Amino acid sequence: MRVGNSESRNYGGFVNAAYRLGGTVEAYVAGGVTHRTGKAAGFYRLPNQLTQSDLTIFPDGFLPFINTTINDQSAIVGLRATVGGFSADLSNTYGRNELQFDISNTVNASLPQGPGIRNPTEFYAGKLNFSQNTTNLGFSRKFNGIGPLATLNVAFGGEFRVDQFEISAGEPNSYINGGRLIGTTPTASGSQVFPGYQPDDEVDESRSNVAGYVDLESDITEDLLVRLAGRAENYSDFGSNVSGQVAARYSFLDGLALRGSFGNGFRAPSLQQRYFTNTSTQFVSGLPNQVLTVNNDDPIVRNSFEDPNQKGFGVEGLKQEKSVNYSLGVTARVARTITLTVDAYQIDIDDRIVLSSQFVRANPIVNTILGTQAVSRVQFFANAIDTRTRGIDIVANERLTLGEKSRLGITIAANFTETKVRSFNSSSSTINNDQTTGTTNLQNTLFDRQQRTRLESGQPQSKINLSANYGYGIFGIEARVVRFGEIKFADADPARAELVDQTFSAKWITDLTLTAQILPQVGISLGANNLFDVYPDKFRLHPRNNPNNFSVDPATSFNSGLDNTNRNRFVYNAGQFGFNGGYYFVRLNVTLPTK
Repeated sequence: MRVGNSESRNYGGFVNAAYRLGGTVEAYVAGGVTHRTGKAAGFYRLPNQLTQSDLTIFPDGFLPFINTTINDQSAIVGLRATVGGFSADLSNTYGRNELQFDISNTVNASLPQGPGIRNPTEFYAGKLNFSQNTTNLGFSRKFNGIGPLATLNVAFGGEFRVDQFEISAGEPNSYINGGRLIGTTPTASGSQVFPGYQPDDEVDESRSNVAGYVDLESDITEDLLVRLAGRAENYSDFGSNVSGQVAARYSFLDGLALRGSFGNGFRAPSLQQRYFTNTSTQFVSGLPNQVLTVNNDDPIVRNSFEDPNQKGFGVEGLKQEKSVNYSLGVTARVARTITLTVDAYQIDIDDRIVLSSQFVRANPIVNTILGTQAVSRVQFFANAIDTRTRGIDIVANERLTLGEKSRLGITIAANFTETKVRSFNSSSSTINNDQTTGTTNLQNTLFDRQQRTRLESGQPQSKINLSANYGYGIFGIEARVVRFGEIKFADADPARAELVDQTFSAKWITDLTLTAQILPQVGISLGANNLFDVYPDKFRLHPRNNPNNFSVDPATSFNSGLDNTNRNRFVYNAGQFGFNGGYYFVRLNVTLPTK
């Protein structure tokens, strides 16, 4: 097994330039390309896992690798000018990401095996592409003395955007089932760890979006600033929407102000959420499963089979998420050198899109829906929940000059956030009417307690940051201490909560950096991230003598379903701050001189 970061290499180049054409007109261009390769290991395939192995090639088992090649391109070209007193900006931005999968040190166990047969151990598994082209035209201007308004800032403009998403199939051997049987037991299809994208998975979908916006900001009085903003847009696949925001800032005293805002938002499902389809090998409780991630338009999800007797889940097509947000805060300046901001906020999201839990074939309804599909589990995206996020941000800064060569900065920042699921949404009669219990309950599976805990408590609900930097002449030191709040893990099955659920305690992480500007163009830094090599809590190991009489694996004398470490291989929960431990570095910075 290999646990941790995958191997990676990154190469990139960027350009940024501008040229004045004459008068107020300036042309600009910026762009870049990056090329990244990665190599990540999957689960080791043991020699006794015959339905996933080829013992003629790997008699001792094998560790398969997912090799990725990622190419990014981006470019923006534009013109800036002053037109009729307005600052005008016309630009076109293009971006493209391509992700290719090549699987190595692996086999397709379903291909024929035996003397004289040499099956491939490397497979091209397919490619994902996403591109976006956006054209913007914007105008802005500041007016003075408009009627009773001392100042008025006006901004307005329009946007046209085209998104495109593609899935390309891999080579046939990466996904086919070659028909090999072990007795009467079928063997796993496709390249182990990552079966290739199939021709039925191929996608070439696009959509366009046209939008216009206006933003007005004015000092109503010397103490009151008001801002109004609105945006109207039309998606080629989701129709029209109007969103906006009203915000205000009122100064009670010199250095003390109250600010607040109210607005609504809109997010159409991404093309990936609508159209992504894939079959992958995933290990659940230490055991391999073929998992189908099916797009929301598929008959399996929508119950849109041509045969009226064939059944699907009957889930509605994806629709847009809509949100309402509020904020209220205070800003203050104390003793000229100290600034303080405190902001509270609430965000309500309706019809939030989530990836469902995995529906298992053990449920007879799911078994009927999956039919002859060579998979044991299925999942898909759905507008399954409404959520509410409440939080408060606090930031205090102090900047002091202690002499001609000495300076000190201190920052205290804290964030406290809580997200709760307000309601569960499902219009599917197939899911809502399933009366089975436990982990096979379809309504629980659409959004189970493990997913709910991951959303509500899987990230720290509090983060406190204490930092200070001190400089004297060419030398500097920066220290930062961050407290990551506790997180929680919950099992999908409430019957196993006592054995599997766990709370991971808060941790303090310390970073330290020393710098010296040894020459005007040359600086050196010595530092550490996570100076004291702090790790998150380990997953709790379950008792081997299981009091609840869950099924026991006789080969290992414990229930793998109660072991979150996968036989002590994955011992840390990475949700707080990762599990890489300390990182220590020396860095040389060189700035080329300019005219």
